Amino acid sequence: MTALRSCALLVPPFVYCELLAAGRDAARLHEAFLRARIVLEDDVPLRVHEGAAQRHRPYLAARRGGATIDCPACRLRQTPTCASCGTALATRRLPFDFLIGAFAAEAADSHLLTRDAGNCRRDFPELILV
Repeated sequence: MTALRSCALLVPPFVYCELLAAGRDAARLHEAFLRARIVLEDDVPLRVHEGAAQRHRPYLAARRGGATIDCPACRLRQTPTCASCGTALATRRLPFDFLIGAFAAEAADSHLLTRDAGNCRRDFPELILV
């Protein structure tokens, strides 16, 4: 990866995509990144994608085995049901979640800024969450 280790924050292209999809203006986002010493890393090695796939497999297997979710705070595993018909509900996590964790493990000295601490702790226990 070519990003400078001295940057304030390293952003992979899949996070940048999420920011743009959320309605951020590309030109203003680039300007803000420059001011804040945020580096948009576009050189994501294949091993990051392979690492994400490796961490994603257990999640997919668990989804096939039953619709359970973990509380992000206390980690209690539950099976939520629809209030209307009683059918078990399922959550969906995007491959982006696993790409972000794998990218942090590979490129960011194992530090990750996240709002999804519960899943990150379970899927990437080696990361230091900020």
